[in-house]
Amino acid sequence: MAGQWNSVFSKKLGKAERNLVEELRNTRNDRAHQKPFSTGDAYRARSDLCAA
Repeated sequence: MAGQWNSVFSKKLGKAERNLVEELRNTRNDRAHQKPFSTGDAYRARSDLCAA
């Protein structure tokens, strides 16, 4: 997704939105690969979603 961001999303979404998407994608990938996930990580991911 990062490789296609500019051609697909850059006209509608800015750097802040791109950073949010990357943060959420990283959180999803960490969970999918059973990396440790603290309560703080869960709250941060939820906070990111609510900020959007």
